[in-house]
Amino acid sequence: MMKNLSVLYLFKNELSGEIPRAVEALNLVELDLSDNNLTGTIPDDFGKLQKLSLLKLFYNQLSGVAAFDNNLNGELPESLGNCSSLLIVSVSRNAFSGNIPVGLWTAFNLTYLTLSDNLFMGELPNEVSGNLSRLEISNNKFSGKIPTGASWRNLVVFNASNNLFSGTIPQELTALSRLTTLLLDRNQLSGSLPFDIVSWKSLTTLNMSRNQLSGQIPEEFGSLPNLLELDFSENQFTGQIPPQFNSLKFTFLNLSSNHLTGEIPISLENAAYNNSFLNNPGLAEPNLVGSGGSGKVYRVATHPSGLVVAVKRICNDKKLLVKKGEAMVSVVAGSFGYIAPEYAQTARVNEKIDVYSFGVVLLELTTGKEATFGDENTSLADWAWRQMKEGRPIVDALDKEIMESSYLHEMSIVFQLGVKCTSKLPSARPSMREVLQVLLHYSHPLVYGVKDMGRDGDAIPFLLNSKHGYASDSDENV
Repeated sequence: MMKNLSVLYLFKNELSGEIPRAVEALNLVELDLSDNNLTGTIPDDFGKLQKLSLLKLFYNQLSGVAAFDNNLNGELPESLGNCSSLLIVSVSRNAFSGNIPVGLWTAFNLTYLTLSDNLFMGELPNEVSGNLSRLEISNNKFSGKIPTGASWRNLVVFNASNNLFSGTIPQELTALSRLTTLLLDRNQLSGSLPFDIVSWKSLTTLNMSRNQLSGQIPEEFGSLPNLLELDFSENQFTGQIPPQFNSLKFTFLNLSSNHLTGEIPISLENAAYNNSFLNNPGLAEPNLVGSGGSGKVYRVATHPSGLVVAVKRICNDKKLLVKKGEAMVSVVAGSFGYIAPEYAQTARVNEKIDVYSFGVVLLELTTGKEATFGDENTSLADWAWRQMKEGRPIVDALDKEIMESSYLHEMSIVFQLGVKCTSKLPSARPSMREVLQVLLHYSHPLVYGVKDMGRDGDAIPFLLNSKHGYASDSDENV
């Protein structure tokens, strides 16, 4: 290597063999050897790279840093703790074991540390890098208590699912004002939850399921303004569901398999939370008279007369709505680029038009371009289809401002999904159920870091052999 070399990107080049033992380019700042066929261990000489801030070795066959999704083993080299300038270290999804080098925890510039899906053990230190904002350690054998050190103050994401942590949830943990995601599920935590929440105003996702937590759910949790996803299932909580939950706008809620009693807050009485309260024998729905095959019947007092009537919640919408295909539309609200081309010809509205519009949104998110991108006769959807039909690399179409190599596969999948959703032929577009299946397959925050990725074909059969599909679908239209 050239001794003055500072940046070296050799990712996705089908390189093989071992990384040279002697590292002479001591001025390296960024090194990316990801997505190759490299084998062997990570050289101890990497500890000499005092200026190294970015190290990516994932998608290889190494046995020793930043090399995730392989079958690696052994311990991390102690010399790695000498790289004080490291910003990002990822060794997820391997078979590493042992303790984490002490110097790595406290590397001054370290911001991202991802160690998930290994066999690491030991306790977490009270002192870590003050710049650490993302710590992912799920699916390991870390043990002991949750740390309370002040140096954790800048943490934004803390994923410690499926380890051996014990003890109580420390009050100090609620003082992390920047924390947005906290995943402590599948551990051995016990005791009650903190009643005095110091500063969780940024928290959006909280999962403490499958522990041994007990006591009442503090009403303070109903005052977290940004909380969207909450999972307290499979614990030993007692008492009532805090009525303050009425003010929250949950996108996911699971309080099942506890010992909760009383009534379910009225705002949570809808189909979106059908499975949120299972296996809580003491819970009762307010004013429920009974339920049948087509819905539930409630007792409701009218005002001002006070007359009590029975109101039935209809479960099957076909009892109220006209049949599919019989909708009458006078005008469609929408903008050029979002509305499916067939609407201009038929003026008929159906699910496939919605799928098209959603596909345009996916393309906007992954490319950074607007729906009207192109000239007066084309749109973003047309441009994306041309990209695929001409066989251009998907990476060339993605938004460079948000593109990271570690998420490149997921971004490519979402881009392809957007292309399929905007097919010129309505019959070639997936259903929204299939779209949702793909998106959930690649990202679900409550199982973040622990999902079984499986094979792509398991969740996206309509994306297989997609290159052929692009050509056959759109030869006459693109």
